[in-house]
Amino acid sequence: MRRALAELIGAHLVDEHAPGRLALHDLLHAYAGELSRARDADTERRAATARMVDHYLHTSYEAALALRPHRHRIDIAPAAPGTQIETVADADQSLAWFSAEYPVLRSLVGHAALLGYDVAVWQLAWTLTDYLDRLGRWHDQAEVQNLARVAARRLGDAGAQAHAHRARARACAHLDGQNEAYAHYTAAVELYATLDDRAGQADTHLGIGWVLGHQGRVAEAVEHDGQALTLFRALDHPLGQARSLNNLGAHRGQLGDHEQTVADCGAARALFEQAGDRFGQAAAYDSLGRAHDQLGRYDEAVSCYQRAADLLHQVGYRYYQARTLMHLGDIHFDRGAAGATRLAWQQALDILDRLDHPDATRVRASLQTLAGL
Repeated sequence: MRRALAELIGAHLVDEHAPGRLALHDLLHAYAGELSRARDADTERRAATARMVDHYLHTSYEAALALRPHRHRIDIAPAAPGTQIETVADADQSLAWFSAEYPVLRSLVGHAALLGYDVAVWQLAWTLTDYLDRLGRWHDQAEVQNLARVAARRLGDAGAQAHAHRARARACAHLDGQNEAYAHYTAAVELYATLDDRAGQADTHLGIGWVLGHQGRVAEAVEHDGQALTLFRALDHPLGQARSLNNLGAHRGQLGDHEQTVADCGAARALFEQAGDRFGQAAAYDSLGRAHDQLGRYDEAVSCYQRAADLLHQVGYRYYQARTLMHLGDIHFDRGAAGATRLAWQQALDILDRLDHPDATRVRASLQTLAGL
């Protein structure tokens, strides 16, 4: 087998683009397809396609839960007989697997949609949500979730539609499409209400509040945060309460009540810590950094931002780590600490460049401005 592969690679019919990862030349790929259509029965080809889809769906599902164990889960059907599923033991393995397989997964969502595998379409999109969020790949997220939304609508699956609306809303909000994000969040919360899914409703209220806060409608955002907190308390859902308190505190800070921000976000941080949710802790520390900065507590702000950046590095949320480092650089800049500013912004830029993220342009411009002072 290895000798045959070596011959194919030497003839440039197979490309080993990474160790152990092979891709067929386009001509060989087309020829293999012709042979399969000529020699294989339709039932055999459909069975092979089902195994391929299930391999990626079930492995991606395992990887998604390893990446973020605290997320709400979905039910997926058993894999087709003969399907090989990879074991993904922890977050590091998950990130490595997603990074290696992402081009295939992204293509598979569209391919599955064309073949009518609508359940696999929205469920694959669900598994990709956190990976894309970590990298800040908002355009990909919006496109994948749109395919998921259309597939879920064809299925008449209200829960799947709600998931897809909510994930697409988050991507739209990051792409400055606040009105579109609001429309998707509103659609999601209405669907969750028809299903009496109170956890889904609560999470979506937080999303609506987030969008309203960006639109300057902060008092309305506080109302939605409060609705989420009430629902999560009724469900005895500590992590949901923590997310609600953190958002509530951040929005109260926008209204000028920074001491209440410290109280709310401090309570959120404690709940996140009890649950072992390091990403949640980082989000709370980021909010606390902003509040302490507004209160003139420079050392406390620096400490909170640095703690947030360290936690985000630990859990692999590279995009959010870069954003926190940008915040850290901002407060150093406001106080004339040029060296500390440069260090934080450069660290942020290094991460964004590795992610090939468009935010790198803005950070690079900030560094150039700093160099000219």
